[in-house]
Amino acid sequence: MDQLTLYDQILGLSSPWKTTSVELHDSSEEILVTVSYDRGNPPLCPICRGNGRLYDSRRRTWRHLDTCQYKTIIQADVPRVACSEHGIHTLQVPWADSSSHYTMLFESRVLALAQENTISAVSRQLRLSWSNIDRIIRRGIARGLSRRWKVDCRHLHVDETSISTRREYITVLSNQAGMVLAIADGRSRDSLIACLRSIPIQWLSKTRSLSMDMSRAYIRAAHDFFGVRASKLIGFDHFHVARAITRSVDEVRKQDMKKLPSLERLQVHKNRYLWLRNGSELDTESRAEIDSHSALMSNTTIAWTLKEKAREIWKGKEPQTRNSWKQWARLARATGLRPLIAVAEMVLNHLTGIVVAMKSGFSNSRAEAINKNIKNLNRNAHGHRNKERYKAMIYFKFGRLDTSFSH
Repeated sequence: MDQLTLYDQILGLSSPWKTTSVELHDSSEEILVTVSYDRGNPPLCPICRGNGRLYDSRRRTWRHLDTCQYKTIIQADVPRVACSEHGIHTLQVPWADSSSHYTMLFESRVLALAQENTISAVSRQLRLSWSNIDRIIRRGIARGLSRRWKVDCRHLHVDETSISTRREYITVLSNQAGMVLAIADGRSRDSLIACLRSIPIQWLSKTRSLSMDMSRAYIRAAHDFFGVRASKLIGFDHFHVARAITRSVDEVRKQDMKKLPSLERLQVHKNRYLWLRNGSELDTESRAEIDSHSALMSNTTIAWTLKEKAREIWKGKEPQTRNSWKQWARLARATGLRPLIAVAEMVLNHLTGIVVAMKSGFSNSRAEAINKNIKNLNRNAHGHRNKERYKAMIYFKFGRLDTSFSH
């Protein structure tokens, strides 16, 4: 096989395109491959595929995958076609996208490496600038988003994440499979609505749950977008309820600690984390420690008991969920302890969403996992040049997009 035929096969060329020369330039460590168009072949209009005539040609170059240690450059005089209906247009070459200076095989290689490495590592391996890598990734994202003909939106999750030291936030909408569906700037009502509007309405018509934290902005956005359906969709994650209750126990513990003599305070302080743990997971010794301090920490004991009662309600050990939470709130109010009263008010104000989350069995854990991965992405990259590039990498890494050139 001669070298011209070899590059015909490498580039997937067929009539009217063919390789006409291959030149090795030692000084620049490059291989220049010249591809020509057979002008005896009648050209077709790129728009309507009707017969046209050759108007002129423009010389263009593309970078291809390296040949051994040499950078490979494809060169061609690309014809422009005159169509009676659509005017003058440039022919589409078979080895590269119309807007790119790289072959499809080269861009595919960049995308594959970028999925497994940092942009800095890809830049070193391929001798390519960060800006050019970014443009290749953005073109891949655009292809992937255009091919999202169907996405599972039955169970959606929304969460915000900080993307800079200046506390800039973005809103991330994902599904139960852990796929990032949409990203919008900020963490406001408009941010979530922008995410939802970017998804075809026929997919959102199948939504059965929308897990979120207790952000007023997100709650309002869901009601404005879904209307009367929102009350049946919004579910508040167990983590946020449990965290609020646990924090209230810790606040009560600190109040009790201030009333103790110095010596007893030191002894009780050593076991401060036992009050925050799951009671069913405490061993005999730890449980005995709590019992021994209950007389000194009477209010903390009450708060801890209510925390464990809430855990039983969430696990479904109570037959009437809504009534159980209302009874729990009455008990919390009756204690007269401000931290518990505040949590009781929070539970009552968000009771419908709590019950929806319990019945659906879905939590915001997927969104929290994506949030963690986003933080790790930024940490591994040692930061991103700007917010738009950061958002593009989130789509690229966690959007599960089909960035290939296949149709």
